[in-house]
Amino acid sequence: MAAGLAAAWSAVVGASGCTVIFNDDDRQCDGNASCARFPGTYCSDSNICVPTEGYCTKNVECLDRNPGKTVICRKDQNRCVELPVGACNGLIGDANDLKNDDTVILGFVDPIVDPKYTPIGLAQQNAVELALREVMKGPTSGLPPIRAGAASRPLVYVKCDENPTSLAATFNHLIDEVKVPAIIGPTFSGDVLTIANTKALPTKTLLISVSASSPLLTTLPSRDPRLVWRTVPTDYLNAKVLATFIPNYIEPELKDSSSGTVKPAGAQMKIAVVHKGDAFGTGFERAVYQQLTFNSKSAEANAQAGNYVPVNYGDPNDPNNTNPAAKYAAAVRSVVDANPPPHLVVFLATAEVNKNVFQQIEAQWKRTDYRPKYIFATAAPKTKELTDIIGANQDLRSRVIGTEAGTTSALFSQFQTLYTGQNFTTGGPPTFYTAAAYDAAYMLTYAVAAVGSNPLTGESIARGFEKLVPSGVGVDVGDTSAIPSAFHELAEGRNIDLNGATGPLNFDVSTGDAETDIQVWCVSAGSGSFASTGLFYNSNTKALSGSYSKCQ
Repeated sequence: MAAGLAAAWSAVVGASGCTVIFNDDDRQCDGNASCARFPGTYCSDSNICVPTEGYCTKNVECLDRNPGKTVICRKDQNRCVELPVGACNGLIGDANDLKNDDTVILGFVDPIVDPKYTPIGLAQQNAVELALREVMKGPTSGLPPIRAGAASRPLVYVKCDENPTSLAATFNHLIDEVKVPAIIGPTFSGDVLTIANTKALPTKTLLISVSASSPLLTTLPSRDPRLVWRTVPTDYLNAKVLATFIPNYIEPELKDSSSGTVKPAGAQMKIAVVHKGDAFGTGFERAVYQQLTFNSKSAEANAQAGNYVPVNYGDPNDPNNTNPAAKYAAAVRSVVDANPPPHLVVFLATAEVNKNVFQQIEAQWKRTDYRPKYIFATAAPKTKELTDIIGANQDLRSRVIGTEAGTTSALFSQFQTLYTGQNFTTGGPPTFYTAAAYDAAYMLTYAVAAVGSNPLTGESIARGFEKLVPSGVGVDVGDTSAIPSAFHELAEGRNIDLNGATGPLNFDVSTGDAETDIQVWCVSAGSGSFASTGLFYNSNTKALSGSYSKCQ
């Protein structure tokens, strides 16, 4: 082995010329400090001092050598690293802050190129930028300093597109090259599961998703501290809401002796649960199956009687699904050709379900004595496309209802006002999922502050997250006047109680999950818009609250 090392490492260019160096030890170095005798080298993963191209000790050295490029110095390896590479296309924050070696660099991964998701992805990016502006322009002008007498620390995010074809390369770049300790993203549940298992958990990098809701995320390998978090509720909670809403509100309506569709009296209601074939859809369906009761019996018992029918329409984003149209068509046939067809169709789906399944079920429905009621149990299909499909069909409009994570709190309204006031030129309107990104950015800000001068790692930031839950002084996101006192509390080792635009952010630190309100919506007559029914799941009381009123 010694001969191999000597061959691989035979000369180092020193400051005054070339010096030939031979080393017959199996381990030439144990960290960069032991390579100090060979200027311009760093200790590689093979424990050999190897030359560093563009040797650096400060960010400004890399910036000066690479005009027009966004680069930093990886000080643990004394080499320059470019931040925008591949699907990573820029920064959220001020590029001039990279001249400061104390600047904290984190990652942000969201779908911003695929036109189906561009408005949502850009809105979430805007929300992170809004939170960052508030912190950087607030009373502290950034994060607390890590040395006595030093200035406040800036914060920037490397922003990347969440593209399935380059997902692994994107996270390899952020984690291995840029060495970010924490990343907002991915967006989709399947991507979170993949990246968590293959990259984030092995490297102890923290992930916080702003829309991945699959219950399967809760089953990720447990670590202390928890390294996978989310600012949206698990679909296990949404399934819990459905398990209360369906038997108490929808079943009595459909079994009403005068206006119901379940006939004759005493007949059994049949439900088709149509779900996407990815981690989100399959996990959600399992959660519904575990909790739902109707016809006075469990979903399992109803399935045995043929009255609970799960229908998988596939995952159009799966590269192995080479014919999504065939999967959609098969799902539609499973519903319309059933004998009898379902009285209620529950969609656990994203936006592609609107035209490819919902519209086709309506077009191909064969039964003449009744048509189904529909529940869209996520926000993703709640789009203009859905209202365009419904159009002026008042009967269909009356049969469409939905649930989604959402809140009517004062903090959410304040966030919407703040967001709108920024006059962002890209992205959709501020929704609950936009607010989830805003909350995630504030959580990272306060968690990094809690780390103080200790090494900034995924695990130390996760410990910081644990400092943001009760009990402690209450702090609202967006309240810049509270930032100095919050930083002080965290510096003293005390908790703060962070309240988000999405809700209280009272996390279970063992699962990375927090509850929020779930709203029940309907489609307004004539206006082609969505409205609240007045009924919602109250995360404080853990029960449905309000009075249920259908859209008129």
